[in-house]
Amino acid sequence: MLLSKQKKNQNANARRLLISINVLGSAGPIRFVVNEEELVATVIDTALKSYAREGRLPVLGNDIAGFALHCPHVGSDGNNKMLLSKQKKNQNANARRLLISINVLGSAGPIRFVVNEEELVATVIDTALKSYAREGRLPVLGNDIAGFALHCPHVGSDALSPWDAIGSHGARNFMLCRKPQPSTENVNAAADGNGTSLSRRGSGSWKAWLNKSLNLKISSH
Repeated sequence: MLLSKQKKNQNANARRLLISINVLGSAGPIRFVVNEEELVATVIDTALKSYAREGRLPVLGNDIAGFALHCPHVGSDGNNKMLLSKQKKNQNANARRLLISINVLGSAGPIRFVVNEEELVATVIDTALKSYAREGRLPVLGNDIAGFALHCPHVGSDALSPWDAIGSHGARNFMLCRKPQPSTENVNAAADGNGTSLSRRGSGSWKAWLNKSLNLKISSH
């Protein structure tokens, strides 16, 4: 696999929500603001980090795969009160274990670890970033899983869904990228009515780079 950075490309017009998350066994809720388009996995990750910063008990750790987010009252009025709880592991004991190898652009040597074929793509990204940080590698990538997308050479240049099972595509070689952010020139051009062509041009060059990288990875295996 190949791991490289990509910048966030969230919708600037997306609604911001103040959410309240209660944690089983802990007094009082955690409150913070999120983008309405945030992935649930990212919200869980943010909640665990906020919980740890506040020194709350019981200690929960930072493994997002071990928690589930519940919304007790889902309705048309848009309820922002949620519940975070530990979930029991219910993985198939007969599921295959896969040894995956992740290369990082600008860093020497691959990261290797074993995953269950039923692991979510979001969990694999989280594990990769943590392994990378533990080894003290450069360049620094951070730990924001929402800033990364996983690609599979056999599927094409489109990113895998964070909720896909990692083994669902029958591949062990992936590419983790951070999408480029539109430049200031593109933003200004968009205001003048010329943004569409520039945006498409930028998107096309990025996809060309990604396809070239994928082809190189396929030919080297």
